[in-house]
Amino acid sequence: MFNDIKFTKIKVNFYSLKVFKCLLICFLFSFFLSLNKIFLATLLFFFLIFLKIKKINIILINLILICLFLKLLFLIFPVNDPYINAIHEKDFLYGRKNFQYIYNSYGGDLSYNKVNLKKKITIKNDNLGFRNNKNFLDQKYIFVGDSFLHNLKISQENLIQNILKNKYNIDIYNASLSSHDISHYFEVIKFFKKKSKFSKYVMFIFPGNDLLNYNDPKLNYGTLNHNFLLEKYMDLKKIFNFHSLISYYRYSFKKKGLKSRVVEFKNQSLKLFFYKDYLEINNSKVLFSKNFNIYKSSLPDLIIILPAKSYIYCNFFKELPCLKNNFVEKLKANLIFKDIKIIDSTDFLKNKAYQLFKENKQTIYDYDDTHLNEIGLIYLGEFINNNLDIINN
Repeated sequence: MFNDIKFTKIKVNFYSLKVFKCLLICFLFSFFLSLNKIFLATLLFFFLIFLKIKKINIILINLILICLFLKLLFLIFPVNDPYINAIHEKDFLYGRKNFQYIYNSYGGDLSYNKVNLKKKITIKNDNLGFRNNKNFLDQKYIFVGDSFLHNLKISQENLIQNILKNKYNIDIYNASLSSHDISHYFEVIKFFKKKSKFSKYVMFIFPGNDLLNYNDPKLNYGTLNHNFLLEKYMDLKKIFNFHSLISYYRYSFKKKGLKSRVVEFKNQSLKLFFYKDYLEINNSKVLFSKNFNIYKSSLPDLIIILPAKSYIYCNFFKELPCLKNNFVEKLKANLIFKDIKIIDSTDFLKNKAYQLFKENKQTIYDYDDTHLNEIGLIYLGEFINNNLDIINN
């Protein structure tokens, strides 16, 4: 009987060790997956558990060696890409909390070759993962938007909230993040309304990316970043960064085809790159399903429309038609935005860009980027300052 008990214990310990090794394999394997494909690691477990322990050992040893090799390789040849360093991943769209990063930028998002336009960029994320020098402290205004305000090609001191503070003494909290769209904006507003009852919310919409057919809200998006276990797992995953780095290299190979999606216009005095998909976006539509009615208490106080580069510089190139956009009307046509104040910054920035180039031969966009540059953000700050009273009256 004693031998039977001893044998049973050995059998249980053996099985427990087998389960542990299977779980470890799945855990390491998950570092190569995006968050929305993490279920594949679970499926792998049910496959592994039926294998013999020798095969499991071989798989585990090889996987550990692969992880060590890749980690060493990425340490020797680091990737200085701000997106994969400052943000967790596309399926966990949160900035890394309390993160600081300095890198040299050699071109904009339209650049398919390394260029000589070198900028030293400082990135600093606060305790919520957004690019602010100070943590959220009930600032009067909260901005929600995408890469136009979060721009990882702009150094910290030149971000819109710092411009408004330094030039106009307006306290802004910038809750924008690259790759966000309107469905994210609603969730961010909902998140901050639980933290502050008195802040005003300004939503920035770029028609090139944001005018979409929105069917399903990103429910509880804001709360994911406050799930302790998930947050710690994502922090650990970011240390290895396998999924983001592999995605980066895969995108880099695809980027060779970026040239076919970019068009260059030039004349005797000016040369600019444009993204073809943003040349004519007047036909873009934005629709919201009834599911978005849940955001009736999470609406912005003001919406500011940001311009496409082609709308600003259409007067400079004969190839570009100067179209009058109707984005305000398109947004207002949706019941959810019917009573929201909406203003368009296009004409203001277009006039500023014309005057700037006429007087100084400078532009409000870098020639190879779709986002406003440092000068453009100064002018956007002026436009915002001129119009904030709309939501204070």
